[in-house]
Amino acid sequence: MAAGVVQKEVVTASGENFTMSFWVPDTGSPDVGAIPLHQLAGSDGAPTDLAALIGALGDDPASAPDAAASTLLQMLRLVASYLSQIEGSALALGQDTAENSLSVVNTEDGFRVDGGQAFTVSVAPTVTAGAYSANDVFGVKMTVAAAARESGGGGVLTGISMFDEGANGLVSTIEVFLFNADPSGSTFTDNGALAIVDADGPKLIASVILDTITDTGDGKFLSARNLNIPYVCVGSDDLFAVAVQRGTWAPDATDGVTFTFHAIRD
Repeated sequence: MAAGVVQKEVVTASGENFTMSFWVPDTGSPDVGAIPLHQLAGSDGAPTDLAALIGALGDDPASAPDAAASTLLQMLRLVASYLSQIEGSALALGQDTAENSLSVVNTEDGFRVDGGQAFTVSVAPTVTAGAYSANDVFGVKMTVAAAARESGGGGVLTGISMFDEGANGLVSTIEVFLFNADPSGSTFTDNGALAIVDADGPKLIASVILDTITDTGDGKFLSARNLNIPYVCVGSDDLFAVAVQRGTWAPDATDGVTFTFHAIRD
């Protein structure tokens, strides 16, 4: 027969019966060389350090009842040593707290796919206090600063909103073009026609129409929510955006418009 673990009925001095597990060198002779596994628990029944628990079996493997038990004791000490090293490494990696836990990473492209961090940035471009024609650039090129945690990082865009402080009858939609790198080859002139040059085309990752318009009494709030647009910044940690007026509208101030970009940075 081979070595293994057997269950045996035990009667205490007070007459109580219970079942215990024993390691035996030969399951065919369960009463020879049996080592009670309850010795791997503290005297109060609570778990303790594994190395200390194994120490309860004896400091010297030679003191074990027979050669098989001695071998088992040495093996258990080796396992305890390995487990202690693993436990230390896991804690060093921050597995004890959620904020320090390891990220889940797609090994193919390194994109982190766990929770990430909610992020917003607001930009107030200078606009024209006057009439816009349909398809004119609205304001100036905007930098969505630190859209990633680091240069070359990324995230997921979840929404864009715009607030206009003036009660000037805004009813047309705004379209926002998003770039993963600076579209430096194109010139975006406020109140001028949109013209994205071919060289900047590959940098364009999305266009979002702000078509939900809410009257706030003294102003207007436009938004596009529930977006799911992944992005990876190129050459920096920023995104870039250009707004275009899709209708006709005349703001009553140059500084009354604010865009807010909502994202989850990976």
